[in-house]
Amino acid sequence: MIKKPAQLGTILLIICLLAGCGDKMSKEENIALITISKDNGNEYLHEKEIQVESGNNLLDVMENNFYVETDSSNEVITSIERLSIEDDGGKQWDYTVNGEVSPVPPKNYELQPGDKIVFDFHSSK
Repeated sequence: MIKKPAQLGTILLIICLLAGCGDKMSKEENIALITISKDNGNEYLHEKEIQVESGNNLLDVMENNFYVETDSSNEVITSIERLSIEDDGGKQWDYTVNGEVSPVPPKNYELQPGDKIVFDFHSSK
């Protein structure tokens, strides 16, 4: 008779452990990685894992996690972590998503789980 409650307890413990691991895995799946670099990746300045929530645009995420300035249209990032295009003429900020140059400004890009975003400050020539 004691065997049945022990088996039931073991089964419940396993279910609880699996449910806890599943929650951790789903949180890890909702992560995007943002890297800030300089000179085409020759110097890495910052790297941060970001929890992705539905509807997050990249500009909002950047502003919530880094010191960011934009132009008056709010479309072009002019400074990240105080590294500014105004201080270093001839350089610009560009970004890639999963290794591809993005055709849209950061405010129009909806961040997706698993994205690998790289903002790079480099010569515009």
